[in-house]
Amino acid sequence: MGLINMNNIFIIASIVLLGCQNKDFLSDQKKTIEVGNNYQKQPNIIGKWITPHNASLNITFYNDNTFVFNDYNTKKDKEEVLKGKYSLQGTVLTLKYYDRKSQNFSYTKGKGIDTNYYITKKGYYFVKSD
Repeated sequence: MGLINMNNIFIIASIVLLGCQNKDFLSDQKKTIEVGNNYQKQPNIIGKWITPHNASLNITFYNDNTFVFNDYNTKKDKEEVLKGKYSLQGTVLTLKYYDRKSQNFSYTKGKGIDTNYYITKKGYYFVKSD
């Protein structure tokens, strides 16, 4: 009888342990699905964004959350290529540069029948080109 009780305890402990692990797994799955749904509601930011009538000023966003920003530095009076990582939280797009302070931009949808999305900040205006 002692051996049966030990086997039952082992089986019950295993079920409880697996159940706890499975609950965490399902919880992580739910979080992933929720995040996935949020991304589906927002248009894809991946690709090239240009400044109309000045296509040399552009940002390209990649799947691995990196970007390349072809910018013009007015203080140095020259073009420069900026690189880093980005994050998008709602309408706030944050560019985290590798070599300088990060910047926040607005990521917004056009008004009325305008279905385009825009990336803006004082002095900057981008539309998706692809």
